[in-house]
Amino acid sequence: MRLVVSMIKLTKARQGEDELVVDFIDRWRSLSLNCKDRLNETSSIEMYIQGINWGLHYILQGLNPNTFEELATRTHNMELNMTLREDQQSSVYGPHEDEDIEKLQSEGKFSSEDDFEGLAPNGGDSMEANPCE
Repeated sequence: MRLVVSMIKLTKARQGEDELVVDFIDRWRSLSLNCKDRLNETSSIEMYIQGINWGLHYILQGLNPNTFEELATRTHNMELNMTLREDQQSSVYGPHEDEDIEKLQSEGKFSSEDDFEGLAPNGGDSMEANPCE
């Protein structure tokens, strides 16, 4: 027997604090497919964006994706990029810095090590510089 979901339940669906975007996409899509009222693509996109975490919600409002699939792909890619940036910032001087830089360069995210200067804790200055002098 198929569980019928109300429009109210679909509208109230929110991404959990530790829930990955792909998991929320699957959960939301499942709810929408079981909704007793059929949604058009535009309504689906708007409702999904309302349920996503605030950081992605803010970014997605200006993208205007044409399909739910495009929206899901962009959301997932943004989450991956945000996670990669967080990992990169926490390991700027860590043991895997060179591997992280090579990975980002191979993915076309940055063109050279100079692009990473802004990620350094002291604003990109060399370790030898003393800002107190």
